[in-house]
Amino acid sequence: MTRYFTIEVYNRRKWSDRHSCTYSTKEEAEERAKHLYREYNEFYKHEEPPHISNYYRIKETIEETMINELQ
Repeated sequence: MTRYFTIEVYNRRKWSDRHSCTYSTKEEAEERAKHLYREYNEFYKHEEPPHISNYYRIKETIEETMINELQ
C-alpha cells in the first residue's frame, strides 16, 4: 500500500493539481502550499498567508497493489 499527498490549487473557479508534486506527509504538503501561496502573492511574502484551505487543498491518495496468481 502506498500513501501520498498532493496539492490542488484553486484558480479561476476550479481546482487543479497542475503545480503539484507528491509528498509523503500531509505536513510537507501544507508547507509547500504555503510557500506556493507566498510565491504567487507578493503581499504575503513576509506575513502569514490566510489559511491554506482558502486557496489550496491537500488530497490524500492511497494506492493498493494486488497480485493474483493464476494457475
